[in-house]
Amino acid sequence: MAPQFARMIGPLVLTTLLLGWGGPGWLVLGASFLLAGLAMGPVTRYAQRAHAAPRAEAGGPRPVECAVCADGR
Repeated sequence: MAPQFARMIGPLVLTTLLLGWGGPGWLVLGASFLLAGLAMGPVTRYAQRAHAAPRAEAGGPRPVECAVCADGR
């Protein structure tokens, strides 16, 4: 039930923010995109650290070498 509510409330919040608040609403939207973009690096590094160690210990998948790249082409 929660995902349906989120799908219904998202467009309402965005429309109210942009049309109801005008210029400040656009600034809030821009700031939220900026914060989300700045968070991508730390979140990605955390995910790599948290999930890479168990996979390496368990003998996870190994990188495959490309036959074309190995020829130096």
